[in-house]
Amino acid sequence: MNKLLFLLTIITLSFSSCTKVDYEKVTPHPYPEIVGTWKFNLANYFTIHIEDAYKQEEVAIADKYETLAIRKPLIDLIITFNDNMTCTGVKDNGNEVLRYKGIYTIVGNKLSIVMKLVGSNNQTVYYSGNIEMRYKKFFFYYYKETILDDYTKEIKSGSEPHIKSIFDFSEEELLNKISYLEMHLIMEKV
Repeated sequence: MNKLLFLLTIITLSFSSCTKVDYEKVTPHPYPEIVGTWKFNLANYFTIHIEDAYKQEEVAIADKYETLAIRKPLIDLIITFNDNMTCTGVKDNGNEVLRYKGIYTIVGNKLSIVMKLVGSNNQTVYYSGNIEMRYKKFFFYYYKETILDDYTKEIKSGSEPHIKSIFDFSEEELLNKISYLEMHLIMEKV
């Protein structure tokens, strides 16, 4: 009888260990405050250093970026960030409203956005920069390296006309003359 009771105890314990449930770990959103609709304002901070070999062009190069930073938002889309890491963008192009769909990632404090123009197979926009949340606003830091990386991705995807419409000059050629560039934009909720 003791052997039977011992055997039943072992069988019961083995069944209870087999029914153990592994609950899926849910990773929380790294910046839940970003969920919602945002617009990018004009740069409120801008600094640039030109390579020594191009010092004679310093004023012309700085003017291009300063004009861009101060007179026109670098990212001229209104972007909605969803909590499932998808996003949509809307841009009033004058004649028509352009709509974009895509994804975003946040690794540490780096925000990366990739969106395709709805109805187009090749027009893709890329934005990446460091973010920081202060005063219920997101501060977005855009550097030479991230601008060049975004530009290179757009060339490879066949979307260069999009970025040319923003900059109206050869981005890669100009960036090679710059040793350091930082623009600081603010994202505000719409």
